[in-house]
Parts: sequence; structure tokens; C-alpha cells
Amino acid sequence: MIIRFIAALLSGIAGALGIGGGGILIIYLAAICNMNQLQAQGINLLFFLPCGIIALIMHTFSHRIKWKSVIWFVLGGVPGALLGVWCAGFIGTQWLGKIFALLLLFLGLKSIFAKNQT
Repeated sequence: MIIRFIAALLSGIAGALGIGGGGILIIYLAAICNMNQLQAQGINLLFFLPCGIIALIMHTFSHRIKWKSVIWFVLGGVPGALLGVWCAGFIGTQWLGKIFALLLLFLGLKSIFAKNQT
């Protein structure tokens, strides 16, 4: 029970900071709940949908979305997501988990050692 609370807390903090809590959710589902990587990523995407819809509504009302740019992101993102799902089916869950771990490690190190851009 305490592990669930800690995972939810860390995921919420990461999400509130804008760095995404999905990574923590995937780690929790794969490592603690013994779920395979592909299922954990699918559940993460399902949890992202309502959050993304709420963010879209909030940013639309505050006029922070450049709708002409959205078209280009959708045109690249949808085929990219479908290609990613197709490739993930061939990779297998064991390798998918290792690739995800390396990606998290790379992004974490990049964040630590990146020069401040502000």
C-alpha cells in the first residue's frame, strides 16, 4: 500500500513539474506489479488521454496553442505512434523494457549535465 502511495506521489509531482509522471507509472507497473512493458506502456497511454484533453482545453482558453503548428505535429505524430506500436510488437517485452530503461537513463543524464538555456 505504501509503495502505491509513493508511486502515485512521485508520478503526480513529476506531472505537476511538467516532466511527465508516465515514466514513474511505467516503472511501477513493470517492476512492482510485474506487468510486461508493452501492457504498462499501453496503460500509461490510456491514463494520458484524459490529462491531455484537460491540458488542451486549459491551453486553448489561455490562447497558448498555435493551431497551424498542431496540424504538422498531428501529421507526424500519428504515423510515428502507429509505427512505434508496430515496432514494439516485434521487439518483445524484455528488450522493450531495456530500451525504455536506457532512454530514461539518457534523458536523466542529459537533464543533469545540460547547460542552462535561460
